[in-house]
Amino acid sequence: MLARLPDAVLDGELVVPTADGRSDFEELRRRNLLQRPRLIAEASVRRPAVLVLLDVLELDGQDLRHQPLLERRKVMHAAIPQVSRLKVIEHLETHGEALFQAIVEGDHEGIVAKRADAPYRAGQPTHG
Repeated sequence: MLARLPDAVLDGELVVPTADGRSDFEELRRRNLLQRPRLIAEASVRRPAVLVLLDVLELDGQDLRHQPLLERRKVMHAAIPQVSRLKVIEHLETHGEALFQAIVEGDHEGIVAKRADAPYRAGQPTHG
């Protein structure tokens, strides 16, 4: 899978999803502690991890951090192949408060909120 990815610096989060699509943080912690190759292979077949991509910072040597988030997202969607263990997160421009409420009510892990017109600033939140 990784061999099909372009030369890029990506921002993302590794998750182990449950059957209903939630992120199982405890399972990820348990798997992180595995050391035996056989146990790692069994866990990856039983409950495959998914890399959720949030942003692209560099692509094929081109620094994209100065570009607005929406432009970086367009580049990321065009450059990243659709494969089973890789998920490019969708951007929602409206109904943010309703989404937040649904996340709280559904007891989900959280959401990522960034300004659509903001460049990427390492170590600094880009939400408003």
